[in-house]
Order: sequence, then C-alpha cells, then structure tokens
Amino acid sequence: MTKITVYEKPTCTTCRKVAKALIVNGVDFDKVNYFIEPFSRTKLHSLLKKMKMKPSEVLRKNEKVYKQLKFKAILARPPERIKELF
Repeated sequence: MTKITVYEKPTCTTCRKVAKALIVNGVDFDKVNYFIEPFSRTKLHSLLKKMKMKPSEVLRKNEKVYKQLKFKAILARPPERIKELF
C-alpha cells in the first residue's frame, strides 16, 4: 500500500477523526498542516485532479471566514445569470 498523506487543519474535528481512524487501523501516514505548509498552485491542481474534484468542492463552507466573506460563484452563461449576485 502506498503511504498516505493527510493534509490537515489540526483544529478540525474531521481531520482528527481521520487521523484516529488511520492509527486505529494501523495505517502508516504522514500529516501535513496546510496552514504551516500551504499548497503550491501546482500541488493543489494535482490533488484536485487526483480527487476528481472542483475547487469549490473542497472549500470549508462552515468556517467563519467563509461565511463572513459571503462568497457567491456563478458561471455567467447565459449573461442574465449575473443577476443572481444581487
């Protein structure tokens, strides 16, 4: 089995649960705190491709900062969809 790398936010409950499950099951893994070691653009692109996910799918939408920024993202096609921002 290939060694697993867990990219984590140490204060995240889900991250801690994942690490605990791996330990309990005897899985050897590396932890990377992405607040201390941020992703490079290339690394992030590579991980998203491996996971077959879009950037919007990995956003931590329950985080306070996400809610404060009031993110809205739409594809403006047709152009009339831009009205959804207002």
